[in-house]
Amino acid sequence: MEQKVLEIVANALNSLKNEGLVPEDFQGPVIIERPKRPEFGDFGCALPLVLARVMKRSPAECAGLLIKAMTPPAGLFESIEFAPPGYVNFRVTVDAWFKALKTVLDIPQIGNREKVLLEFVSANPTGPLHVGHGRGAVLGDAIARLMRATGFDVETEYLINDVGNQMAMLGRSIHARGQEYLGIPSKFPENGYHGEYIRTLAQSFAESDEGKAICKRDYDDISPSDNNAVVRYGASTLLEEIQETLADLDIHFDHWFSERTLHQSGRVQASVDALLAKGAAYRDETGAVLFKMDLDDEDDRVIVRSNQIPTYFASDIAYHDEKAKRGYKRLINIWGADHHGYIPRVKAALEAFDHDPELLHVVLVQMVSLIRGKEIVPMGKRTGKFVTLQEIIDEVGSDAVRFIFLLRRAASRAASLTRFSMSAPENPGVRRARVLMSTS
Repeated sequence: MEQKVLEIVANALNSLKNEGLVPEDFQGPVIIERPKRPEFGDFGCALPLVLARVMKRSPAECAGLLIKAMTPPAGLFESIEFAPPGYVNFRVTVDAWFKALKTVLDIPQIGNREKVLLEFVSANPTGPLHVGHGRGAVLGDAIARLMRATGFDVETEYLINDVGNQMAMLGRSIHARGQEYLGIPSKFPENGYHGEYIRTLAQSFAESDEGKAICKRDYDDISPSDNNAVVRYGASTLLEEIQETLADLDIHFDHWFSERTLHQSGRVQASVDALLAKGAAYRDETGAVLFKMDLDDEDDRVIVRSNQIPTYFASDIAYHDEKAKRGYKRLINIWGADHHGYIPRVKAALEAFDHDPELLHVVLVQMVSLIRGKEIVPMGKRTGKFVTLQEIIDEVGSDAVRFIFLLRRAASRAASLTRFSMSAPENPGVRRARVLMSTS
C-alpha cells in the first residue's frame, strides 16, 4: 500500500514538471511516512514543504496543486487532505485495505511439498514451561505455519528429554516432598528441584495408595533410577501440563518423541557401536568413548563415559540419525543461543552416518527476561524461582504472548518482556492486553 501511495505522489510530481510548475531537475525526495497520530490518516507526505522553496509558493498552495494532479484508482482513498505546516495526508478506504490483505495472503507456493521436520521447545518434563520457553515455542510454530502456507510438507516434533540425571533428580525431589507431606523425616536433595509445583506433585502422589507406600520407603530402596514410579508420575503429569500450556498458545505437535525409546530400542548403543566400527569414535585409556570432531577448534566429544553411561550427545547422535532416516529433506531445530557450539557437533555426527550435514538447519533463539517493576525475574527450575508461561498467557492472553515474541528477530539480544497489564474497556467481553518489549 505504501508503494502505491508513493507511485501516485511521484506521478503527480511528474505532471507538475510537465506543466512547468516544478523545475525539471527537481528530484524530491518523495518520502511516504506513517503518521504517529491516527487522525492524520494512514500515510503522510511532507513534499509540499520542499516544493514551497522551489515553486516560490506557500506549502498549502503546493499541496493543493499536488493533490489536483493526483489520479488515484477509484475506491483507494477515503480522503486526501492538506495538513499544516506542509503535509498531504492519505486515508485509505476499508475496502482497499481488505483487497491488499487478499494480495498478501496470495502466498507463492515455493515448497514443492518438500518434507520438513521441525523440532522445537523440547523442554525437559521436570517442571512447567516458563516464560523463557515461550519465544522458541511461538517462533517454531510460526515457522511451521509459514512453511506450510508456502507449500512445504511440514511435520512438527517435540523431543521429550525423559532420560538421565535430571529425571532421577525430579523423582528424588518429589519423593522428599512426599515424605515431608506425610510427616516422615527426610532430607531434600542438594541439587533438587524447588518450587511449589514439586510440593503439589508430591502431595497428589503421596495421597495415592501406591505413592504413600513408596514415600514411606527410602528412595534408594525403590531404585533411584530415572524411570521409577515417582519419576514416571512426575514426568507424565508435567508433560500433560506442558501440552495444555502449548495448546493454550494454539501450538500442537504432530509427534511427541520420547528420548527413552532411543535407549530402550537399543538405538543409542547401536549408534555408538557403528561409530566405533567406522573409526569415527574411539575408546580412551579410561574406557570412555569419544566422537572424533576432526576440527581444529573442536575437541573430541565424550559420548560414553568411563562408567559406560551414555552422554546426552550420544542420544542426540542417535536421534538425528533416526530423523534423517525418516526421509525428510530438511531437519530444522529451534535451539537456545547457548547451544551455538552444539551445531558443528551434530552436523559432524550426521556426516559420520553418511547423511548430508546441510540437512540440518538450526535457528538460534536468544534468551528472554521478564522484568516486573525494576526487578528481573529469575528463570530456574532448580531454584523454583520463575514465572510460568501459563501465568503470562492467563494474564494477557495467548494472542498478546504470540505477538510480543514475534516482534523481534530470534537473534536479537536480551529481548525482555518488560510489563504486562490488563484493562477492561467499555465492552466487558473484550480483553485488552498491553505488553511492552525492549532489547538491550
